[in-house]
Amino acid sequence: MSQPSNKTKVSSELDDQAVADYLEQNKDFFNRHANLLSKLDINHESGAAVSLIERQVIVLRDKNQRLESKLYELVSLARENEQLSRNILQLVVNLLWSDDLESLLSSVVDAMRHEFQVDYASVHLITDDKSLCDQMPQWYLHSADERFASIRSALDSRRPLCGRLSQQQIACLFAEHHEDIQSAALIPLISGAVLGFIGLGAQSPERFTPAMATNFLSQIGELVSAAIGTYHS
Repeated sequence: MSQPSNKTKVSSELDDQAVADYLEQNKDFFNRHANLLSKLDINHESGAAVSLIERQVIVLRDKNQRLESKLYELVSLARENEQLSRNILQLVVNLLWSDDLESLLSSVVDAMRHEFQVDYASVHLITDDKSLCDQMPQWYLHSADERFASIRSALDSRRPLCGRLSQQQIACLFAEHHEDIQSAALIPLISGAVLGFIGLGAQSPERFTPAMATNFLSQIGELVSAAIGTYHS
């Protein structure tokens, strides 16, 4: 048997396109020729033959499922953003109600743990005054402390750092429980110069990842930095 010529193949393709163009321009064709619907068979992905109407139903069902999935993602994202907005608002209220620097720092830690549901949280201010470090080691870290060297470059970038930080960095952020922390975030506190940092730690390795957005962490850093600036010189 002879093979179809290239001319025949091209003609067939043109005929298919002509039919497609005609149906596109005459969308009521099957309304006028309804009897054809039951005679047309279209192969499904499973290999079974289905009628045109059944195929349309399948396509519409798949499209509906994709739309529902996308809608669910958008609703979930909206809820997450709304909750983040509430949490940040509560943080602002806590900062405004603080009477002094120590109560302000304490309110930041409380907000991170209770409002933002973080397993571990810390705030440290960098200082050259050793007496402050001796009096309030939970709030102050000396600039010459060897632990500070592990995060100095991260603070100099002035951007939040998320992910699986090194053990040295986590030990700097958290005086206790650092062996339990599987992921962490570092938020620089900046007011002209570097004031210090907020540390956030989680037992889950997925809570803070390098791929996560850091916009809201930056907002937290800016708010806390501005509040600290009213007490810190």
